Amino acid sequence: MRILIATGNTISKQRLHLINSHGVLYVNHQSSRLNVGFWFLSSCYGNPYMRTHQHLREHFRERAGNGEEGARLEAAYHALALGDAEPAIGLGVEAQLSRLALRQPLVEAVTQAPTDKLPDTTEARAFEALTRAEQQHEMQSVVKAIVLYTWLISASQDDQEYTALLQHSLGLAYSDLPSEDRASNLERAIACYQAALQVRTREAFPVEWANTQTNLGTAYADLPTGDRAASLAQAIACYQAPRKFSLQTRSAVTLRRLKRHCNS
Repeated sequence: MRILIATGNTISKQRLHLINSHGVLYVNHQSSRLNVGFWFLSSCYGNPYMRTHQHLREHFRERAGNGEEGARLEAAYHALALGDAEPAIGLGVEAQLSRLALRQPLVEAVTQAPTDKLPDTTEARAFEALTRAEQQHEMQSVVKAIVLYTWLISASQDDQEYTALLQHSLGLAYSDLPSEDRASNLERAIACYQAALQVRTREAFPVEWANTQTNLGTAYADLPTGDRAASLAQAIACYQAPRKFSLQTRSAVTLRRLKRHCNS
């Protein structure tokens, strides 16, 4: 028997479980996560990463079948580690329909899930879901886009420009999410747009900056709670910033043309 350590997986420091049937010491990832390794204690035939997550997914599926609260979330986490986002998407739809309290733990699980097996088609699937959501206003499509974009962001931290694009898209998805908790959705959208604007500056990416500013203004304008006057003031500022920049740009172009005409 060998002991292998697979590092870099995000798991929690609470709720230790010894799964004797699979020989895996498991630390539940539901709260207070740490970036530590997991132990795979068995004779290792095949890929230990895949075997470990397969064992854990099946283990928590069985516990979910016995009605254990939280086991489906654990199973969805390990399904993501294996490259399968469908269980997480299904939980997201369920959270929107009847279990809003599940939404934050699910977002945390998706954010912290391993991305080693993230399929190459994930971005295309996320874009397709977001497009369908905007055109047909389907809650299921919005949830799918949110899960997939959240997962993609976790895998894209080394590319700031790409991460900003994903944050912008995630903001659009949260803005479109139909829910009783409309304010919370828009607050999440605002946070996404603001994160995107850390990279999408006026100087570096003027077109993208203007687009994100406009969507940020819409989110502030639609925000139903809090200080409405302050939110509307923020919205106006967001809308005016691209307009002023556009006017300045047109003025600069006009000035250059006039100078060329005078010198000709």
